Amino acid sequence: MRIFSLLRWPQIQAAKLSVILLSLGALLLFLFFFLFGFFVSFPDTVLQNRVLAEINRQLPAGNRFEARGVSLGFPLRMEFDQARLIMDSAPLPELTLSQLSFSPSLATFIGNPGLSIYAESEFGSLNGTISRSTEVSLHLRDGKFDLPIQGISDVQVGGVITSVDLVGQIDAGKEDTLRFEAVIKRLFLTGADKFGLGQSELPLGDLNVGVAGVGRSLAIEQLSLDGGAIALTGSGKILVQAPFDASRLDLKLSLRPEASADAGLRTLLELLGPKERDGSHTLQLRGRLLTPQLK
Repeated sequence: MRIFSLLRWPQIQAAKLSVILLSLGALLLFLFFFLFGFFVSFPDTVLQNRVLAEINRQLPAGNRFEARGVSLGFPLRMEFDQARLIMDSAPLPELTLSQLSFSPSLATFIGNPGLSIYAESEFGSLNGTISRSTEVSLHLRDGKFDLPIQGISDVQVGGVITSVDLVGQIDAGKEDTLRFEAVIKRLFLTGADKFGLGQSELPLGDLNVGVAGVGRSLAIEQLSLDGGAIALTGSGKILVQAPFDASRLDLKLSLRPEASADAGLRTLLELLGPKERDGSHTLQLRGRLLTPQLK
């Protein structure tokens, strides 16, 4: 009998294992349908009001976030329908998002809570992550813009966004690295005739920007504009402050009119700064980041 029992032992254990697996499978199946039902049947009005209230509570004063609808996707994804961000004291007063969704980032599951973000707007497709520790990795691709220049009526700057990348730590109080890079194609200025130029639209060419630094101090490592009426290079630094629009800029620019530049543009550059031996003009911009003054 003992030998018979020993022979039966693997079968008994296999049967027990099967029961355990079946029980576990039934539990997982129950949880799946429970969560699925929760996501489908959760009251949209309650969810929308709570989520929008929390987002607006976190925004700086004077800014507002709106959405026509908020829904939960699977797994653990929050989706916003026809979202708008209304901003105070910004070059862009309103940003409309045709798509916007958030979900927990992979780093959340290893102890660094954060969100994965996806958004679609006229400025392109944005994707990336933001963690609770203020670490960011955001990437914008394939968009366009046409924005007014603050303080100058009827003058706008536009172009085609190839890529914009922001990677690093955005907490200015920490000594961590931050890098910003942007490539803008076919940059142009409309309303150029207001400056006495012989054309309403001034082609500026392609813009490349590279900014990097540690903590509050960021260095402008690359700033160039070529392929248009003006060739430009620049260098300088940005001192990040809170709030962001209090940040300071110290920028040195070298501008040279190209062969396609008309006489009005050449005269304007001579008024802005002295002419160097190579035909370029040197300018300095200092002051608040969004409203610097020409020195």
